[in-house]
Amino acid sequence: MLVQFEAGTYQMVALGYLDFVCWAPQVLATVVVAGDPDTSLQIPQVLTPPVLYPSFDDMAKPGNEVTNTRQVEFSVTQDADGAHFLIDGRTFCMSRVDQCILLDAVEEWTLVNKFTDTAGESIHPFHIHVNSFLVTSINGKTPAQPIWRDTCLIPTSGTNADGTLKFLSRFLHYKGQYVLHCHILEHEDEGMMQIVEVQEAACPAPPVDDSCDSE
Repeated sequence: MLVQFEAGTYQMVALGYLDFVCWAPQVLATVVVAGDPDTSLQIPQVLTPPVLYPSFDDMAKPGNEVTNTRQVEFSVTQDADGAHFLIDGRTFCMSRVDQCILLDAVEEWTLVNKFTDTAGESIHPFHIHVNSFLVTSINGKTPAQPIWRDTCLIPTSGTNADGTLKFLSRFLHYKGQYVLHCHILEHEDEGMMQIVEVQEAACPAPPVDDSCDSE
């Protein structure tokens, strides 16, 4: 992001969430601005996406057509054994590929933040390695301007319903395995992570159970 300040003292504040270890707002940094203004740079009204991520302005263009869609569900459940942090109903497994993607694919993903009767609603910052993505919908509403991210909050609905985040992504430059996960380390460490594999050959059917060969 680009920020332009007038003279003064400013604070960068983390708002805090009831779901985080840090519940209350906290000051992360204090910025003191002084001296003569630098007028040599003008901040653009709209940021141009990097060349690596060409625009999805026209979905009919070659290279923009969606070749696959998928839905990924993040949920927290609670039982006598404690809290369980799940993606698609499973915890992380080192030997299991949960998302297999064809190289050169253009995909539309819908991330679902599940409301559960046992745990209610929970915040999840979604992060995926290697590939940035273009956010196209937050709880069904289109952002006013294009938002390219590698991490983005999967929202709650604010009611007893699921929150949703939708994005577009191209898988062009890397073949192999990496991960996606919730960026709250407590959630990730408890199993809210998946292995992604990008490959040239046809992908096998996704696993249907929660077994893990390494267990």
